[in-house]
Amino acid sequence: MVIALVKKPKPAAPVALEDAVGGYSEFATLIDQVGDAQAEVEKIEKKIKELQGQLKPHKERMSELEAKIAALDLPDDETGKEKGLRWTIEFGKRGSSTKIADLPRIAKILGQKLFYELATVKITDLKAYLTPPQLAETTKVERTARSFKIVKTV
Repeated sequence: MVIALVKKPKPAAPVALEDAVGGYSEFATLIDQVGDAQAEVEKIEKKIKELQGQLKPHKERMSELEAKIAALDLPDDETGKEKGLRWTIEFGKRGSSTKIADLPRIAKILGQKLFYELATVKITDLKAYLTPPQLAETTKVERTARSFKIVKTV
């Protein structure tokens, strides 16, 4: 005779919508507040999208202007002006960006412990170089926030 013990999944604990006094819980109230605002939020988001569309030609001209400024044959520390018919552009020195030139030397100077605290490795880079088993051995997956959507109660 074989006896199989099957563990039944426990249902999720229900969220109390009504508190002891007969009113609604803070959670239920918040759900309704977000839901009530949803229609207005959608209208605002639509307006924002339309306005962003109106900005597209300006952004394209700004990109063109940035490219022309970048192509100017001037020394890095020189500033300048250029006149249009109605507007004048004033541009500054070229910016600067610092990049690490000798990573092994930095690791040696800082020491292994501090270097590992400061160093950052992108997961996408690891996925490109490690096999799935290696990735599973060397990384830890943590759960993040739940997704949700508000729907009209029927």
